[in-house]
Amino acid sequence: MVDDIECRIVRAIDIVEVIHEKTAVSPLGDEWIARCPFHHDMTYSLGVSPYRQEFRCLACGAAGNVIDFVRSFNRIHREDAVQMLAHRAGLNIEPR
Repeated sequence: MVDDIECRIVRAIDIVEVIHEKTAVSPLGDEWIARCPFHHDMTYSLGVSPYRQEFRCLACGAAGNVIDFVRSFNRIHREDAVQMLAHRAGLNIEPR
């Protein structure tokens, strides 16, 4: 089931680490902040929650989990982002 695989990926991958590979992140209490890579961001409008494994930009509205971030950043299909992250997490899934 795809939803089960996506849940396993979200639990296995640290969203802060993935986002930090694309843009600098800074701690802010229990959360992290960054400049959003989805628009020209002059402030730190991207909030990242390692506990919820989610990101949200207060300026452009981009939001989601690590799969959504990789899909949007790389401009790829969701299935490709799932495959990429499953490989990174060491999860063996069948390609669709």
